[in-house]
Amino acid sequence: MSFNCEKDVADKIETFLTEAGCCSRCVQRFTGERDSHTFYEPVTKKCEEEPAEKKRKDNVCVTCLNVLTHFSESPSLDEVVGNIQGAGFEFKDFLFSITLPTALLIRQFAMLVHLKSQFPDVYRDIQVSDLVTVKEVWKWIATDYMESKLGKEYSTTSDFHVKIYFDYEDEMVECREFWKSHDNNYEDPAAKKKKMRKNVEICSKNAIDRLLLVADEINLGDHIDIPLIPNNACTLNKIICNHAPLFLAGRYNKYSRTLSQTPWIVDTGRITESSVQELICASIADYIKADEIRFSSSGREDVDVRTLGKGRPFVLQFINPKRSCFTKEHLKKMENEVNSSTEEVAIRDFQLGMKDALDRLKEGEEEKQKTYSALCYTARPLSQTDVDKLNQMKDVVLKQKTPIRVLHRRPLAYRERIVHSMSVDLKDPYNFMMKIVTQAGTYIKEFVHGDFGRTKPNLCEILGTDTDILELDVEAIDQDWPPRVEDE
Repeated sequence: MSFNCEKDVADKIETFLTEAGCCSRCVQRFTGERDSHTFYEPVTKKCEEEPAEKKRKDNVCVTCLNVLTHFSESPSLDEVVGNIQGAGFEFKDFLFSITLPTALLIRQFAMLVHLKSQFPDVYRDIQVSDLVTVKEVWKWIATDYMESKLGKEYSTTSDFHVKIYFDYEDEMVECREFWKSHDNNYEDPAAKKKKMRKNVEICSKNAIDRLLLVADEINLGDHIDIPLIPNNACTLNKIICNHAPLFLAGRYNKYSRTLSQTPWIVDTGRITESSVQELICASIADYIKADEIRFSSSGREDVDVRTLGKGRPFVLQFINPKRSCFTKEHLKKMENEVNSSTEEVAIRDFQLGMKDALDRLKEGEEEKQKTYSALCYTARPLSQTDVDKLNQMKDVVLKQKTPIRVLHRRPLAYRERIVHSMSVDLKDPYNFMMKIVTQAGTYIKEFVHGDFGRTKPNLCEILGTDTDILELDVEAIDQDWPPRVEDE
């Protein structure tokens, strides 16, 4: 016994706890044991000849409700392991958590009150926080067992999380009774607010936790039976396996002028047959088997705009992926699978991304430079003087309203963007190819035709004639992420 007392008193306490209906592991908890290894031994069988008034259904422990007996032994732990293995996840280590009925907190508190009344010299200054919890003991036992069966290590930083939920049939009955025992001298602020707002159950786990901090130990026995004799044991309700999101990053080229970046659906009807997102994800989905795939990119191009050069950075976020460990060879195989499945899209530099991948994309969308090539035409013939004028313009500050063409999906806003440089190649008097370097987020089409004066200055104003754009390509995105993947 870890609490300071004579051996004969310690023996009396252990006998008292056993006769009250505690399993051997709960006896250890209530006698102050904190060494995890002492809890590994199988639970001692209790004498079946108990007083009639203390007889428990199926020999259920009055404090842990068999979480530390039946559910800490091989058959039940094998069920947990079997569920994990059957879930089909690939993982290098694991983390697990358990959710226990709130009634166990009440039962632990009640038993400690009972001990204080019978052995005041030993337990007078002992608080619930001095005891090892049911959850701690179960995790000690289960961790070693699961590590040996799964062949993986437990890690608090693991991306693979197993959530284990226990239920108790009489949970709410016992919580209500405990709540009522203190209803006159304790009013939980959060619960009161909820009750005033609508008629809801107020004795939640959080409310019980707060109540236990101020519960009246002296009068507890006047309201509930101590010890609380259970009619049922806990049950293992469900086991849920989840893996943290997996991020894969790369760059894509888009060679079609009739392909949207993401699925384009209006009123349940498709506008484009496919999209960049779908063409990439379709070839990769079976490799990873995730619940959901989310596509993000550093900016976006219109349906009729190609993305050339080194491509546009993108990230695929796989929610709850079944597979998460990949070699460079695996990633190259997936890249080739995408590239061989379509001529409209190609990807490169496909690699594992870190959790900051989405932040890195955002940086490129807002802060970097982009280079475009635009085929334009004018209503009047252009002279060499016009060409020279455009070529000499540097760092032109544009004031742009949200374009009319995207106003249905973006809020009206005024934005300043910079056109760093322009280089014009005159094809004929009315048509010219313009290479333009701008701040990310610049609306190029609107800079050319003015968008009814919503972008100022614009080429219509600068050249003094109606100007429009025929074709637009993204030539380069000045973002050195994700890094280049060298072919071996």
